Amino acid sequence: MRRSLTILLLLFLINAADPVVAKERGFTTAVAAMRKGLRSSNLNERRLAVWEIDGFDTPEAARVLCRAVLNRDDRAAVIGAGIKLLGALDSDEAVKTVIRESKSGRPIRRARAIEALGRIGGPRVEERLLTAAYDDDPKVRTSAVLALENLASDRAEFVIGDALRSKYWTVRSAAIRVARRRGKEAAVGGLIERLRPGAEDGRLAGDATLALRELTGQGYGVSYESWRRWFEKVKGGKLPSAPPGVTGAPPKSRVQFAGIRSMARRVVFVLAVHESMRDEFDRPGKWRIPRDVKEAGGPELKEWEEAKTKLEFAQLWLAFAINHLSPEVRFDVVTYGQGADAAFDELVPATPANRRKAVRRIRSLSPSGRANLYSGLKLTFRLVSRDPLDEKSLNEGPEAVIFISDGNCELGEIDQSYAIIDEVARLNLYRQISFYAVSPGEGDSRVLSELGGIGPGGGAFSIP
Repeated sequence: MRRSLTILLLLFLINAADPVVAKERGFTTAVAAMRKGLRSSNLNERRLAVWEIDGFDTPEAARVLCRAVLNRDDRAAVIGAGIKLLGALDSDEAVKTVIRESKSGRPIRRARAIEALGRIGGPRVEERLLTAAYDDDPKVRTSAVLALENLASDRAEFVIGDALRSKYWTVRSAAIRVARRRGKEAAVGGLIERLRPGAEDGRLAGDATLALRELTGQGYGVSYESWRRWFEKVKGGKLPSAPPGVTGAPPKSRVQFAGIRSMARRVVFVLAVHESMRDEFDRPGKWRIPRDVKEAGGPELKEWEEAKTKLEFAQLWLAFAINHLSPEVRFDVVTYGQGADAAFDELVPATPANRRKAVRRIRSLSPSGRANLYSGLKLTFRLVSRDPLDEKSLNEGPEAVIFISDGNCELGEIDQSYAIIDEVARLNLYRQISFYAVSPGEGDSRVLSELGGIGPGGGAFSIP
């Protein structure tokens, strides 16, 4: 008996000293801890649980992560943590496991795996990323095109060129963004074609113009014929002429708000009306009144001169912007305090009647309740369809969102600002909306800055 115990003790000590055995035991323990943590009702605990298997660069670790995260219906903070870990894998077998997952039958699983492969990068994932850019699902295509940004492959330029002509609006948006960031002149011809009359008549025409200006140093604006003539003269390329009798170009801006200008044809204004918007504007007497209002004078000018609170200034600027929308714009106004509501619950044409209805509603609001930041953003993504990632949302949802708030966040379905930003950023990876975050005075500048950094274009601004 004593001899048997001695042998068992020796075997235990040998196994404990064996690094392979110890690592396997550590991995088993880590997986158990991760699975337990993922059952928590606390978002932060679930997010941290994913990191339990950080450092295990094996096919088994890759499989466990893929099963736990890629098909998971959870908050973006949890999904994002898993994708970051998958993107850090380096062993050939682990990378092959993620490649296999990127061919899953479920589109969102494929799209997330492709995002992880984009983080891994390099020749091992090149073929899969290039192929995924032609996937049947627009979410997968968008994810794949975005993943090409840092791929060192000449073939990527050809794929980006095809993506610029995609039937999916979000894929074309991603292609313009990636072409601009890669800085390769091979994309110039394709970008010019996006300005051809009838090709793009919304925000993407503006995005293509900015990309062309950065890539070429030229400033022909949205004029297709000017760009075409320059291209053929300087670059020796050949592009089709505009159709006979068609010489018009998209307007320089359809939407204007406190210095922001956008060519978007579909826009949502989001206005915070919670209690902290009752605070007085922190720069009294130093705001800029629109020239049209100054020249008209009368009661409207007096209203601007007497405004004091954050909400009063936001209401004035928003009413002014809506009254000056181009007729071809479709819009809605979302307001949020403790909950969220929309003026129309859909994007409607900017007819005089719709503009008047929206302005009346805006002017009737007064600040109350605590700040439920997530409710306003959630409704914004679901205006066109209850599913924020279905094809209707992807192709018919807003091109731009003007978000007017002090950035405060006090309660809600998600009440942590970092998690809200993660949620919006993950949805917008596939939606490609430009976010303009506008502060009407003092507030949480970090939240507004991060929100304005989501998606192509956009930014964080203050009411002047």
